[in-house]
Amino acid sequence: NWHASASALAMQVGDALFIDIGSTTTDIIAIESGKVKTTALSDAARMRDDSLVYTGVVRTPIMALAQKIAFAGNLVNVAAEHFATTADVYTLTGDLPLADNRAETADGADKSVEASARRMARMIGWDAQDAPLSAWRNLAYAFKQVQLKQIKQATLRQISLLKDGSSLLIVGAGAGDFLVHELTKQLGFKYEPIANLMVAESDETSNMTSVCFPAYAVASLASTWLAKKQQALQNA
Repeated sequence: NWHASASALAMQVGDALFIDIGSTTTDIIAIESGKVKTTALSDAARMRDDSLVYTGVVRTPIMALAQKIAFAGNLVNVAAEHFATTADVYTLTGDLPLADNRAETADGADKSVEASARRMARMIGWDAQDAPLSAWRNLAYAFKQVQLKQIKQATLRQISLLKDGSSLLIVGAGAGDFLVHELTKQLGFKYEPIANLMVAESDETSNMTSVCFPAYAVASLASTWLAKKQQALQNA
């Protein structure tokens, strides 16, 4: 999936860093001179070289992000229990639309802001009613910054593989493309959502293209291959 996505993008741009943040994982793929630069193919090799980071904006357990977190002026411990997920984080920050939140919650309850606050509170041993909603939003923003830092470190490693990363274009995709956009601003590079580089029939299709880009990429590569084959047969 990730290679199809990067290969399809490579047909549109010569040099770029493709970052696809999904529900569970993040792909960070360098493209140089119209070719996919990443040589690692297995999950193990990609996790080793940081082109695959097991963190996403829906299903990732909060306990996987940090052991300690800033809350109400203190550095507090995070419970090593599956009480909440990153979907709760981005529900509270307002970054994740309900349509992109397609996984079950950690406790099987609803996906409302109030329910997310309740699950987030459990992560630090509190009850949601013990603090205002603004406190749980602030806690969510703290976890957001921790996740951004993790992805940023992996991104900088991929940028180091490029011959010239000074004027880099970063292309974002996935349910977490909002994080790619924010990361790009932090790094001072140009950002482009993948939907702007692909043809879509409607806004709805454009959004699906971003969230499910690997499927679009496979279809695009197949279409290109068939067109070249038909042209070769005509020229034969």
